[in-house]
Amino acid sequence: MINIHKEGYQFIQADIMYIPQTEMGLQNEDVKKMDKLIDMLEDNDDVQQVYYHLKET
Repeated sequence: MINIHKEGYQFIQADIMYIPQTEMGLQNEDVKKMDKLIDMLEDNDDVQQVYYHLKET
């Protein structure tokens, strides 16, 4: 196994990303409802992160 630090690399930042395997398609009215829900969740102080996998159709 390679030791990254011995190779001279330094981490500035590291994050975990959630990448969806599939996207969920929504249409007109449902997109508006989902946007409203996402906005409400993001505005809530108790919610740290919001993940979703939508594709507008």
